[in-house]
Amino acid sequence: MGRPVVPDRYRTASVMVFGLASPAAGRPGPPARVPPSGRAFPYLTEGESVSNWHRSAMPDTESDIGIDRLSISFPLRRQAPWSRWDQVSYSPKDGRHTASARLSMVESDEPDKGDKRGRYQNATIMVGVTTIAGRPWGKIETNPARFADPTGCSLLDPRLVGPAVHAMWLRASELVEPDCDILDANITRLDVSRDFRGITSPSLFVSGLGPIRRPWAKRSFTYNDPGRSNAQTLFVGSGAGGVRLYDQHAAYADKGAPEGSLRWEVEARKDWLARCDMRHVADLDPFRVERLARERWDWSAMGHPVTGPVHAVDVLRRAVAEKTISRSVASRMLGSYVMDALGGPGVSRRTEYRYQALGKRLGVGSGALFASDGVQRVAARLDFETGTEELSEVAA
Repeated sequence: MGRPVVPDRYRTASVMVFGLASPAAGRPGPPARVPPSGRAFPYLTEGESVSNWHRSAMPDTESDIGIDRLSISFPLRRQAPWSRWDQVSYSPKDGRHTASARLSMVESDEPDKGDKRGRYQNATIMVGVTTIAGRPWGKIETNPARFADPTGCSLLDPRLVGPAVHAMWLRASELVEPDCDILDANITRLDVSRDFRGITSPSLFVSGLGPIRRPWAKRSFTYNDPGRSNAQTLFVGSGAGGVRLYDQHAAYADKGAPEGSLRWEVEARKDWLARCDMRHVADLDPFRVERLARERWDWSAMGHPVTGPVHAVDVLRRAVAEKTISRSVASRMLGSYVMDALGGPGVSRRTEYRYQALGKRLGVGSGALFASDGVQRVAARLDFETGTEELSEVAA
């Protein structure tokens, strides 16, 4: 079986950025099917080095928005024998075969970092084939952020989507030979995310944003996601896609997600992608990715203010994690709230003033940080621009 040929500049970028090379290198392949002049990714031009590409990529500043799922489809010229696929199914009704397989993108010489064969389980692509309207079609789906960070939970910078697509295209050539240029492949799903840090109480937002009225959304519910360690998750969606907000620390603490972190994530299908002029791989660029995120952020209404209780434990835990105060100071502050609630002896006047000043620095009180029960009602809003929260005290 032949393999699709990709322009050298794309292959070089894939290798330099991700350390990836085509496993089919050296095999005989069909004649080169290079995209016509002018159809390359607009931010990766002929003869440009990857280092220069990083500096000249648009937008000029590093994006806080990232990609964590990509699925593309394409017509097939040929495919590998059924024996090489992990799963194969057959429908007697229409005589159609469907097959899928996972291919590792990253291998390690240290097996303890992956499976027994040294492969990272998360750094894989799923390759599938089926028949649509009598024509064979292929599919590749992956989280491209895992190519560079196989054991973490970071996002892929939109400026790296070009090399990522070409890396997965080359890897899939072990099983499929597409009958189109890479830039003509269809985008069928794109997940784009924005992380929020320094969140005092993630549950305040996940629970508080659920009841907001969204007449344009067909579904809205809160649940504990078993696929993310039962992290509390808010989902708002329609037939064209959905948006999630979940406690990232609860989901991925073992992968490095810090305490007090939320992840906002849009799962965009064809209709939402078409609204941002993203139909084919050639349309993928940082501008359109950011446009998609901002449009769906407004659609999800997750920047809406919420009001609810925040407990002293949440605030002090965050302050310790951010090294704003020491653990011992946090313990003494929390102890003073407990003693107040029990009617016990209070702290000295000087210490009380000190705790009040710390409360102001922590951003959720203008007098004493909390009432005697250790709880204060606050108004809060997620700020998409800064990636953090805005808190203000609610008057009694």
